[in-house]
Amino acid sequence: MAELQDKLGMSLTTSASSSHTTLAADMVNVTMRSVAPSAAPSAAEPTPKRIPTSLSVGKLKLMCKRMYGIEPAKQAISFRRDRHGIPEAMDRDHMTLGQYGIEDGHEVLVNEL
Repeated sequence: MAELQDKLGMSLTTSASSSHTTLAADMVNVTMRSVAPSAAPSAAEPTPKRIPTSLSVGKLKLMCKRMYGIEPAKQAISFRRDRHGIPEAMDRDHMTLGQYGIEDGHEVLVNEL
């Protein structure tokens, strides 16, 4: 393989392994929590999730609809950096979690408008 790389003058890295590495590096471990007043008591329990930082807030709202039964248009999504931090609104559906600075250990809060 090294001879072929030298002969062609290029790297022969497969795109599958490159995208796998990129996707793995793109994933964060967060805790999801519903703080909606209409949510069932069991929905208020924290739920650990591993999600990509490339996920848009709009797609996150679809995931939250499945988890908590709240229509996306009625959701107010925010995050906090730790359990005692001040929640920061995530109110632009086109922005990604990475653009909001979501990292491992952050908590994503779902409220109802």
